[in-house]
Amino acid sequence: EFICYDDVRFYVMLRLLTAASINDKTELNESNMFTILKLMNKVMKSSSDENDFYINFLTNPDNIIENMRFTKVAEHRRLYGNIWTKFISNLKSHQVLKPVLILISEVIPLVQSPVIFTDFLSNCFDKGGSISLLALQSLFILLNKYNVNYPDFYNKLYS
Repeated sequence: EFICYDDVRFYVMLRLLTAASINDKTELNESNMFTILKLMNKVMKSSSDENDFYINFLTNPDNIIENMRFTKVAEHRRLYGNIWTKFISNLKSHQVLKPVLILISEVIPLVQSPVIFTDFLSNCFDKGGSISLLALQSLFILLNKYNVNYPDFYNKLYS
C-alpha cells in the first residue's frame, strides 16, 4: 500500500538489496523475496515515467527535494536492476526459478541496463527442458531490442 510513494519504495529497495545479497537463503526466503519483487514490479511499471513520480508534483523553491536520490527515476531503475541481479545470482530453488523466468520479461524494460540478465538467461537457456523454454522469451527480447550478442543462438534454438 505504501510502496507507491517514492521515498518508501526507495528505502524498501535498499533493504531488499541487502536481503538479496545474502547467500544462504532458504526456499521460503527466496519465495518471499520473489513475492515482494513481483509487487514491486507492478509499482515500477505504473511509475516508470518520470512525470508519474509523486515527488515531482511537489514544488520546492530551493530544489532541495530534486537533488535527493529517491526522487530520481534513474536511481530507482538502477537499484531495481541491482536487486534483481543479486536475487537471481543467489537463486537456488527450482520452485522459484520458473516464476522468475516468467516475470523477467516484464522486468527487462524497467531496469536501467537490461543486459545484466544476459548471463542468467543464457545459462537457463543452456539447461534445456522447461527452464530453457521459459528463458527463451526474455532472451529473445534482449537479442531483438537491446542488441545482445548470443553466439549460435539460432543453432541451439533449432537443434
